[in-house]
Amino acid sequence: MSTMENDGKLLIYSLLDRMHLKLDTARVIPLYNRIAMDKEEWNDMLRQLEQSIPGDLKHAKDLLNQEEKILNDSHQEADARIRDAQATAREITEKAGAQAQAALAEAQATLGDAQKRAADTVHGAESQAQAIMADANARANAILADAQARAQQMIADSEITARAEARAQEMLDATHHECEDYTMRVHAAMDQLLEHADAGLSQRLEELRLLRQDVAGNR
Repeated sequence: MSTMENDGKLLIYSLLDRMHLKLDTARVIPLYNRIAMDKEEWNDMLRQLEQSIPGDLKHAKDLLNQEEKILNDSHQEADARIRDAQATAREITEKAGAQAQAALAEAQATLGDAQKRAADTVHGAESQAQAIMADANARANAILADAQARAQQMIADSEITARAEARAQEMLDATHHECEDYTMRVHAAMDQLLEHADAGLSQRLEELRLLRQDVAGNR
């Protein structure tokens, strides 16, 4: 340890002893439990105390301040990245939900039109024709329920906000890819379901037409 550092420590101890002595011998103000001090003298002792602090302690304080600033900046940057990722994930989820609802509405409209045409065609038919129509309705309802389940599953899978804090940027890329993949799969599934429904209804209608012809011929 250098002589300068020793002198600095001795001065610190000396100033502290002076402060304690001043406190012990200060005049007490009656009724207020306060003491009267010489402000200028105390300011002078505090300045000497600050000047006597070793340089390595001052440097350590500066390093701590820098470290705290770096940590604060890092936290702020991480929070900003997380907020951006969450906003993007919400936007992607909302778009996927809107696309799914649009596809579902289109499927419902197509189904309603097919049901109306089928009902008009089989109106007045006998019990066998009514049974065929009931079967067609059951198949159509099953297709609609499956489409709704697929849409809900796609939306649920798109809600990945909970993982944003751990891997914000990686999650963002994965979310883009996943939503695009689900959108294509939903469109493909809807097309396939509608083709299947249309083919089934067309087949039932053709059977009803043949049945009506047979009934008319038997009469």
